[in-house]
Amino acid sequence: MNEHSSVQLLDGTQLLSIRDVAKAIPGRNGRKLHHSTVYRWMTKGVRGKILESVTIGGTRFTTEGCLKRFICPKLTSRVDDLAALADLHLTQAGI
Repeated sequence: MNEHSSVQLLDGTQLLSIRDVAKAIPGRNGRKLHHSTVYRWMTKGVRGKILESVTIGGTRFTTEGCLKRFICPKLTSRVDDLAALADLHLTQAGI
């Protein structure tokens, strides 16, 4: 396996390599996002927020969900809050 490939776990979770993430996200001013930027997000983070990752066989991977939480933390936390609120209302209604 090379560092450019993504991996699918037994539970169906798709792991994305650093280069996969760099290819998926546009850079600034029409330039490509450099893979070292993604590595920095995974190790040092940005403004206190680190892109969750796992190292397997010397290659770092993340998931689409981790990437979404990193890029849009307010949006994903808001969706989680709304889902929890909906569950509460359904439970209270006996559904």
